[in-house]
Amino acid sequence: MPAWLDIIEDPRGVRSIYGSNDPPSLEKVLLHEVVLQRDGPSAVLRFDLPESPTSAPKKWRDQGFNVVQVGLTMIGVKDLSLTGWNHRGWASMELTSQDDSLMLEVLWGSARIRVQANAAAVTSISAYAGDPSLE
Repeated sequence: MPAWLDIIEDPRGVRSIYGSNDPPSLEKVLLHEVVLQRDGPSAVLRFDLPESPTSAPKKWRDQGFNVVQVGLTMIGVKDLSLTGWNHRGWASMELTSQDDSLMLEVLWGSARIRVQANAAAVTSISAYAGDPSLE
């Protein structure tokens, strides 16, 4: 199965921070937000990656930023479901390619989010100083 960075559009931003050979895991992410947008239509999930960056920009290192937060946009949403609800704890995400679509599945405690879309892209990358072990 390809790594999630191999199936998104333009993964250069994340690869420049984490290196091209070892993409960050989507297991044990800290999910902050899910936004549904009529335009596209799209769904944006904003979450903290579980690993500190291997090649953080100098400005991040100088400020002590050790947690990377990304916005993953699912573009051209075909189907979306949300069952259950959760607002605490770590989430597990999996992005796979299925026929002519991408499927994002998120398991977050008793909640489950599924998004089927035409494409996916990391549309934001930021960092902050925090304790990545906290939820």
